[in-house]
Amino acid sequence: MDWTDWSLSYAYKDASGWHIQTVDSGRVGDDSSLQLTSTGWPAISYRDFTNGNLKYAYKDGSEWHTQVVDSIGQWGGDTSLALTPTGWPAISYFDWTNSNLKYTYKDASGWHNQVVANGSVGLYTSLALTSTGWPAISYRLDSPGTLKYAYKA
Repeated sequence: MDWTDWSLSYAYKDASGWHIQTVDSGRVGDDSSLQLTSTGWPAISYRDFTNGNLKYAYKDGSEWHTQVVDSIGQWGGDTSLALTPTGWPAISYFDWTNSNLKYTYKDASGWHNQVVANGSVGLYTSLALTSTGWPAISYRLDSPGTLKYAYKA
Protein backbone atom coordinates (compact mmCIF):
# COMPACT_ATOMS: atom_id res chain seq x y z
CA MET A 1 0.00 0.00 0.00
CA ASP A 2 1.31 3.43 -0.95
CA TRP A 3 0.54 5.52 2.15
CA THR A 4 1.02 8.80 0.26
CA ASP A 5 -2.13 8.31 -1.84
CA TRP A 6 -3.67 5.13 -0.30
CA SER A 7 -3.29 3.17 -3.52
CA LEU A 8 -2.01 -0.34 -4.18
CA SER A 9 1.27 -0.15 -6.07
CA TYR A 10 3.51 -2.77 -7.63
CA ALA A 11 7.25 -2.21 -7.94
CA TYR A 12 9.80 -4.17 -9.94
CA LYS A 13 13.40 -3.72 -10.97
CA ASP A 14 14.97 -4.40 -14.35
CA ALA A 15 18.20 -3.38 -16.07
CA SER A 16 17.04 0.26 -16.34
CA GLY A 17 16.13 0.58 -12.64
CA TRP A 18 13.04 0.52 -10.45
CA HIS A 19 9.52 0.92 -11.87
CA ILE A 20 6.35 1.55 -9.87
CA GLN A 21 2.84 0.96 -11.21
CA THR A 22 -0.50 1.81 -9.61
CA VAL A 23 -2.61 -1.35 -9.47
CA ASP A 24 -5.76 0.01 -7.79
CA SER A 25 -6.62 3.34 -6.19
CA GLY A 26 -8.75 4.46 -3.30
CA ARG A 27 -7.99 3.29 0.21
CA VAL A 28 -6.84 -0.16 -0.91
CA GLY A 29 -3.89 -2.50 -0.54
CA ASP A 30 -4.03 -3.48 3.13
CA ASP A 31 -2.97 -7.04 3.93
CA SER A 32 -1.67 -7.76 0.43
CA SER A 33 -0.04 -10.97 -0.80
CA LEU A 34 1.95 -11.33 -4.03
CA GLN A 35 2.63 -14.31 -6.30
CA LEU A 36 4.08 -14.53 -9.79
CA THR A 37 2.28 -16.53 -12.45
CA SER A 38 4.04 -19.25 -14.42
CA THR A 39 4.70 -16.61 -17.11
CA GLY A 40 6.19 -14.21 -14.56
CA TRP A 41 3.31 -11.72 -14.32
CA PRO A 42 2.25 -10.47 -10.86
CA ALA A 43 -0.95 -11.47 -9.07
CA ILE A 44 -2.00 -9.82 -5.78
CA SER A 45 -4.71 -10.43 -3.16
CA TYR A 46 -5.56 -7.46 -0.93
CA ARG A 47 -8.17 -5.69 1.16
CA ASP A 48 -10.15 -2.74 -0.16
CA PHE A 49 -10.55 -0.86 3.11
CA THR A 50 -12.91 1.79 1.71
CA ASN A 51 -15.50 -0.66 0.41
CA GLY A 52 -14.78 -3.56 2.77
CA ASN A 53 -13.98 -5.98 -0.06
CA LEU A 54 -11.46 -8.73 -0.61
CA LYS A 55 -9.94 -8.07 -4.03
CA TYR A 56 -7.66 -9.79 -6.49
CA ALA A 57 -5.53 -8.11 -9.14
CA TYR A 58 -3.39 -9.54 -11.89
CA LYS A 59 -1.41 -8.25 -14.81
CA ASP A 60 -1.75 -9.99 -18.17
CA GLY A 61 1.24 -8.34 -19.79
CA SER A 62 -0.36 -5.14 -21.01
CA GLU A 63 -2.64 -4.01 -18.19
CA TRP A 64 -3.86 -4.63 -14.65
CA HIS A 65 -7.22 -6.29 -13.98
CA THR A 66 -8.98 -6.12 -10.60
CA GLN A 67 -11.83 -8.25 -9.27
CA VAL A 68 -13.99 -8.18 -6.14
CA VAL A 69 -13.73 -11.63 -4.56
CA ASP A 70 -15.84 -11.21 -1.40
CA SER A 71 -17.94 -8.24 -0.28
CA ILE A 72 -20.62 -6.86 2.05
CA GLY A 73 -18.93 -6.03 5.31
CA GLN A 74 -15.27 -5.80 6.23
CA TRP A 75 -13.84 -8.84 4.43
CA GLY A 76 -10.39 -9.77 3.41
CA GLY A 77 -7.91 -9.14 6.19
CA ASP A 78 -4.60 -10.94 6.44
CA THR A 79 -4.77 -12.35 2.92
CA SER A 80 -2.47 -15.05 1.61
CA LEU A 81 -2.40 -15.84 -2.10
CA ALA A 82 -1.34 -19.03 -3.85
CA LEU A 83 -1.75 -20.13 -7.45
CA THR A 84 -3.06 -23.61 -8.25
CA PRO A 85 -1.04 -25.95 -10.47
CA THR A 86 -3.25 -24.83 -13.38
CA GLY A 87 -2.71 -21.14 -12.57
CA TRP A 88 -6.01 -20.23 -10.87
CA PRO A 89 -5.84 -18.03 -7.74
CA ALA A 90 -6.61 -19.31 -4.23
CA ILE A 91 -6.75 -17.03 -1.18
CA SER A 92 -7.01 -17.56 2.57
CA TYR A 93 -8.20 -14.57 4.58
CA PHE A 94 -9.80 -13.30 7.77
CA ASP A 95 -13.46 -12.23 7.53
CA TRP A 96 -13.47 -9.13 9.75
CA THR A 97 -17.29 -8.95 9.86
CA ASN A 98 -17.89 -12.47 11.18
CA SER A 99 -14.43 -13.23 12.66
CA ASN A 100 -14.02 -16.35 10.52
CA LEU A 101 -11.16 -17.92 8.63
CA LYS A 102 -12.19 -18.17 4.99
CA TYR A 103 -10.77 -19.72 1.85
CA THR A 104 -11.69 -18.90 -1.71
CA TYR A 105 -10.55 -20.17 -5.05
CA LYS A 106 -11.37 -19.35 -8.65
CA ASP A 107 -12.00 -21.71 -11.53
CA ALA A 108 -13.75 -21.44 -14.88
CA SER A 109 -17.15 -21.01 -13.18
CA GLY A 110 -16.03 -18.14 -10.90
CA TRP A 111 -15.07 -17.60 -7.25
CA HIS A 112 -15.98 -20.13 -4.54
CA ASN A 113 -15.93 -18.74 -0.98
CA GLN A 114 -15.83 -21.16 1.96
CA VAL A 115 -15.73 -20.82 5.75
CA VAL A 116 -12.83 -22.90 7.10
CA ALA A 117 -13.25 -22.11 10.82
CA ASN A 118 -15.49 -19.72 12.74
CA GLY A 119 -15.51 -17.98 16.08
CA SER A 120 -12.76 -15.34 16.30
CA VAL A 121 -10.25 -17.33 14.25
CA GLY A 122 -8.20 -16.72 11.14
CA LEU A 123 -5.82 -13.87 11.80
CA TYR A 124 -2.40 -13.87 10.09
CA THR A 125 -3.23 -16.54 7.52
CA SER A 126 -0.60 -18.29 5.45
CA LEU A 127 -1.72 -20.46 2.53
CA ALA A 128 0.13 -23.18 0.65
CA LEU A 129 -1.29 -25.60 -1.89
CA THR A 130 -0.36 -29.25 -2.19
CA SER A 131 0.91 -30.57 -5.52
CA THR A 132 -2.68 -31.57 -6.33
CA GLY A 133 -4.04 -28.12 -5.43
CA TRP A 134 -5.57 -28.76 -1.98
CA PRO A 135 -5.25 -25.91 0.56
CA ALA A 136 -3.19 -25.99 3.74
CA ILE A 137 -3.59 -22.92 5.96
CA SER A 138 -1.86 -21.80 9.14
CA TYR A 139 -3.60 -19.11 11.18
CA ARG A 140 -3.92 -17.67 14.65
CA LEU A 141 -6.82 -17.88 17.07
CA ASP A 142 -7.89 -14.42 18.22
CA SER A 143 -7.79 -15.54 21.81
CA PRO A 144 -5.59 -16.88 23.38
CA GLY A 145 -3.27 -16.38 20.37
CA THR A 146 -2.74 -20.04 19.51
CA LEU A 147 -1.31 -21.07 16.15
CA LYS A 148 -3.59 -23.47 14.25
CA TYR A 149 -3.43 -25.44 11.01
CA ALA A 150 -6.26 -26.43 8.66
CA TYR A 151 -6.11 -28.52 5.51
CA LYS A 152 -8.42 -30.06 2.99
CA ALA A 153 -7.79 -33.48 1.47
